[in-house]
This record gives sequence, structure tokens and C-alpha cells, in this order.
Amino acid sequence: MKRVYRSAAAALLCAALILPAFAAVADSPGGAEELARAVSLGLVPDGFEARAQQPVTRGEFCALTVAVYEGIIGEDTMARREFADTDDLNVQKLGGTGIVAGVGGNLFAPEGTMTREQAGVICWKLFDDLCCLPDGDESVYTYADGPAASPWARDAIAHSKVAGVMAVAEGGAFRPKETLSIGESAAVLLRLYDMITECSEHETTLLIEYTARLLRMINAARAEAGADPLAADPLLHAVALLRAVELHENFSHARPDGRGYATALEDFGLGHTVHGENLFGGWDKEGPDKALAFWMGEEHYVNNVLGRRFTEAGIGIHMDHDGYLYWVLFLLGPDQE
Repeated sequence: MKRVYRSAAAALLCAALILPAFAAVADSPGGAEELARAVSLGLVPDGFEARAQQPVTRGEFCALTVAVYEGIIGEDTMARREFADTDDLNVQKLGGTGIVAGVGGNLFAPEGTMTREQAGVICWKLFDDLCCLPDGDESVYTYADGPAASPWARDAIAHSKVAGVMAVAEGGAFRPKETLSIGESAAVLLRLYDMITECSEHETTLLIEYTARLLRMINAARAEAGADPLAADPLLHAVALLRAVELHENFSHARPDGRGYATALEDFGLGHTVHGENLFGGWDKEGPDKALAFWMGEEHYVNNVLGRRFTEAGIGIHMDHDGYLYWVLFLLGPDQE
């Protein structure tokens, strides 16, 4: 994932122009600064900042959400779902991803105002789609006005509070039926943007650490068995990562399209030398120790780990939205005549 930044000069100019318009709609201490930063990051569509104090419509909230979603994934989403009462592309994009579902009867009501509980559900789904959803209190009775929330929103707004996305009023009230302004919506979605990118960066750091530790453990096992260490190959790491992503769709040595795993080498311009592949799946807390222990307990896999015919290794680890990890050890050796 990547963030979208403008130049520092443009950011300062935007902040100077937008702060006065946003000052009255801060959703929390520092809210005006959050909103100005959202503009500078390209997370607020053109023309929205001038109407920051106006109630946000459901269609406008979708436009803000899509800006955040595409800013995080670094590309335009191609997902689409059409609704009978709007041809708004942003609504279609969020419908296609499953982040919004409409109001029933294939209608979306894009001109309707967005309530805080509706926004909470969208934020919850967005976070779940792009990052591991944090555990939260499943009860809304942590809010002073919890019983006022609609049943379909209760789990979502509980998670929203835990994640710190939605501002809670003094006295612990969530105010589920109140509407949001455009400025408040931008502030909420900026906080979500920050949390998701931070989550992604944390996950990336964790997986890099796991990759390095697993290779060290494998080479220690090989040394004990009298085999030479495996050399880490960056291109082979990319092959292994591709296979790890594919395991989420089809946990098998066959690829999702039915071809054998070794054809992944061709995607990176690598020839078919001597090769092997080890697979493992487990939760994020089951780190490299669990993966290696599993492989050392399987005859075919342990032969790959300790095999002297292999000289290079690539390790790919993919984490899904639930925190489940897919591990691939891809091994190569020179052609044997």
C-alpha cells in the first residue's frame, strides 16, 4: 500500500486556504488541522472544502471514502455495482467492494444525509477490507446512548470506538442518529486512513522480520545436518510472495488457474531448474517457529528444508484480513546432469 502526498509547498498553500472554512467543523481537538491535512493528502474531492460545514450526503460520503480507499491501495478500484437510483461512480465502486449495500430494493438514496451510525458501518467495513479488524466491545452499552443505535450498526460502532475513528461526545454519547458534516466526515476518514496505513506498515515490518528469522532458522537446521546455507534471492522472494497470495485462493501446490507451482518462475523470467515448494498456514501469532516445526514433521517438506540439491531460497508470507498467514518457502538449485 502507498500513501498519496502532494508537495510541501502545495500542502502549506492548501492549509492556509482551507483552515478558515474548516475551523468551525472540527470533530475533535485538532480537527481543523486534520481536515486541512486531508485536503493536502488529496483525500478530499475538489469543491468539498468550501462546503465543509454543510451536512454530507450519502453520495458525498462515498466520494470521500473512495478517495481514502484508492489513496491507500494506490490505484483505482475496478469493482462496480449499479444501483437503480444513481449512476454515481463512487457509489458504484463502494457497492462493488461490498463496503456499501444501499437501503434495499437496489436503491442507494445518494441525496439522503449520512448519519453517524451509517458512517460507522462504512468505516468498519473499510477497515475490515484493508486491514485486520481490531477486536472491540461487542456491546454498545459502553455508550451513554447505546440503546438508540440501530441493531444493524451496533457491532460496527463498537469497533469504531475501539479504533478511535468516530469522535464520542462528552459523557460517552455516540449520537448514532445525528448527521455528519462534510468537514466532520473528512476528519473521520482521515483518522481511518492513518490507522490503516499504520496497520499496513506494522504488518509489513512484522512480515519482513518473520522472513529473515525463518531463513536464519532454516540455515541453522541445515548446518546441523551438514548442508550448506541457502542464499536469499530477492527475485525468488517475489515468486514466493506471489504463491503466498495465491494460497489465499487455493491452498495447494497447484496455482489457482490449475497450473503447477513451478510456472510462477516464468512470471519472473526464471527458468525451471531444480525446485521445491513448502506451504504452511497459521495465525499471525504462530510465527516462523511453527512453520518450520510443521515442515520438519513432514517427510517431503523436511527433505526440501535440508536438501543439498538446493542452493537458493525465497520466502513469501501473505496476511489476510483476519490475520491468517500463508507461508511459502520456494527453493531452487542448479540443474543436475
